[in-house]
Amino acid sequence: MSTLTSLANFDGSDGSSPEGGLIADANGDLFGVTTSGGANGSGGVFELTNSGKAAASPSYASTPTLVASFKGAAPTGALVMDASGNLFETTGSGGANGDGAIFELQNTGTAAAPSYASTPTLLASFAGSNGSTPKGGLILDAYGDVFGVTSAGGAYGHGAIFELQNTGSIASPSYASTPTLLASFDGSNGSTPQGALIADANGDLFGVTSAGGANGDGAIFELRNTGAVSAPRYASTPTLLASFDGTDGSTPQGSLVSDANGDLFGVTSAGGANGDGSVFELKNLGSLSAPQFDTAPTTLFSFDGANGSKPESGLVIDSSGNLFGVTSSGGAYGDGVAFELQGSTLTAFTSFDGSNGSTPLDGLYAGPNGSLYGAASAGGANSDGAAFELSTSPLGASSMLFLQLSALVAAFRGGLHGWRALLEETAFAQSYSNLQNSQTFVYTGAPTAGFGTGPFYDASTNSSDAASLAKSSLETSGAGGT
Repeated sequence: MSTLTSLANFDGSDGSSPEGGLIADANGDLFGVTTSGGANGSGGVFELTNSGKAAASPSYASTPTLVASFKGAAPTGALVMDASGNLFETTGSGGANGDGAIFELQNTGTAAAPSYASTPTLLASFAGSNGSTPKGGLILDAYGDVFGVTSAGGAYGHGAIFELQNTGSIASPSYASTPTLLASFDGSNGSTPQGALIADANGDLFGVTSAGGANGDGAIFELRNTGAVSAPRYASTPTLLASFDGTDGSTPQGSLVSDANGDLFGVTSAGGANGDGSVFELKNLGSLSAPQFDTAPTTLFSFDGANGSKPESGLVIDSSGNLFGVTSSGGAYGDGVAFELQGSTLTAFTSFDGSNGSTPLDGLYAGPNGSLYGAASAGGANSDGAAFELSTSPLGASSMLFLQLSALVAAFRGGLHGWRALLEETAFAQSYSNLQNSQTFVYTGAPTAGFGTGPFYDASTNSSDAASLAKSSLETSGAGGT
């Protein structure tokens, strides 16, 4: 982590207060959402067009393009993209019952040359009993089903885990009109879930709640798949894995990430040694195929204000186990920091200064060029927020080829959100163990970051797009000819 650069500034007309982080398509274009501004003042979907090479040297437009505007209810959480390039998002309110909704922004073009509808389509509305006030991003499984959490509602009013079933096919999806309630939180096993879920190789779902648990300070939970990976069936009650007690952190936020051993990592926005939040680990004492988690989180690092305060988003992890994230405040100017953690040591942090953004609330996207990308909800040239890049040292040829091949794995099999893809990605990472000690960014094992947020193309229906990406990657690395 070396240089923090402002990529683009929002001015209200193209959106304001970006939240939810960024994702990328196969062309390297970046997408995200704003919670205000746009045509109707309720936020929208934006795109940062890449005019360079997607894998090796992206070059982004300095002005966001407003793709679509929401009306009446603002989007929440990160976007997710399906095999056809369609985008999915939730709103914390609105819908038929005022309890929030799931929307789709349809790609009317192709995956290689997308063209989006100017208005999001309402797919399904929450009704309180099946959840209310969805919070955090969505994920897609290998069959195109959509999963997420609501911060309220459900059977006990403490939040819920839901699924929106794809009743069609991957190539031609068709969604149920009502979200299915999978499980409800009751306070003792957590309350007010936050962030996107992640899935392991068994199809089990994991996440955090910002309150509840044994001490009321938040919890880490699992929703077990009692069926097969190919035919999942979920338990009706989340399993409490671990509770926070304030000293090891309080109010966990954002999504979890996992390493090659199945250990889980995340952040708390409060608590820790100094009350400014912490980075934690929940150790897997078992195996990847049969995980057994520790009963309490281990505090890796506590923020002290000067080096950051109040992290509110998930982490990304590289092949050496180094963790990267942002805090929403603290640092040299009080505008937040971007940080790197090696084990329990803070090895680098860069402060936002307002001009390049302020108050980053969401996680980082790990680009295939080794840079990290994100959005700050405030600051920038117009005080409406900014997109930024954290550049790193130039990548070596082997590291660049690894990243390009890793991108192809994600492109062929659904990104790290696909359960089959998670198995393939894990095996893929292990086969490149010679890169484990590289000091450059080689991102692996992060189901909610990096390549996992890209589109997941099916090789049989998008072979030309995948082949084009493969050819471009090999040519860039020098491994192939023209």
